[in-house]
Amino acid sequence: MQLIKVSEISSKIMTLIDEAEQRFVAVSPYVKISKWDKMKKKLSSLAQRDIACSVYVRDGEPLALEELKNIGIVPYTVRNLHCKLYFNEKEAIVTSMNLLYSSEVNSIEIAYATTTKDEYDEIIQYYKKNIEGNIVEAGEETQGEPSATATGLVDTADKLRKDLENLGRSYKVVLNDTALTIQGPRYQYECFIANDLKNRLRIKCEISTSDQTRLAAKMDVIEGHNYSMVPKMQNGNAYYKPILWGTGKEPNLSTTIEKTLMDEYQDIKNKVYYFIESIEDVDTFRRI
Repeated sequence: MQLIKVSEISSKIMTLIDEAEQRFVAVSPYVKISKWDKMKKKLSSLAQRDIACSVYVRDGEPLALEELKNIGIVPYTVRNLHCKLYFNEKEAIVTSMNLLYSSEVNSIEIAYATTTKDEYDEIIQYYKKNIEGNIVEAGEETQGEPSATATGLVDTADKLRKDLENLGRSYKVVLNDTALTIQGPRYQYECFIANDLKNRLRIKCEISTSDQTRLAAKMDVIEGHNYSMVPKMQNGNAYYKPILWGTGKEPNLSTTIEKTLMDEYQDIKNKVYYFIESIEDVDTFRRI
């Protein structure tokens, strides 16, 4: 491990973002970057480059959720999270620094960067066991009485589930304040509004390596079946599964998935419906 100079910690994290070719992961309990323009621009660039971005924040921190939603990132929450960790597919940084602009300008932090594959692998194993393995599932957070808006969202999510079942299979639909998650027979789909892409709907579907080979051979079929979404395959590696992305061809009016579902239900339903159908039922379609 190599000690990073205090004055270079944030720039090293940004370098991880710039050099990411497949995925960037940030584990930061607290996030406040509304005035940190350079970091916002770096994080927003990931979606524009079709780089998968996963951010983990502490459960019960609505400000962190809002800050990330504003730049089109759907964060995961982890109960009792305190560690700070950043990595791409080649290098990792372990640090005391949160994604806080105040940490950048006022705090004395410490950070180490991995220098060998063994060090990197050890960090990834820690992440998989302690971070990825402790995500707070939607609905587990402590909440008060549901509001009329929340009740309406639940009803809308249930309506979407019923509409999806017209595909002939059962689907589980979960809507929280950052994403719409749909569990299908084969795959799980995570839907959100990418504000940095002019509020376009994005759908993320992790697949296996074997399925990647099968689906990649039929991308022309998937593309032909999607009238309002642009599908794109992202390769995996030893640590991450391949991802099949869908991006809306046209922007939506709303900036969050909750409001978009409420105000633009038919548009979202059609985009989600055809994207999921093109993947779940790809073997039954003919080339167009």
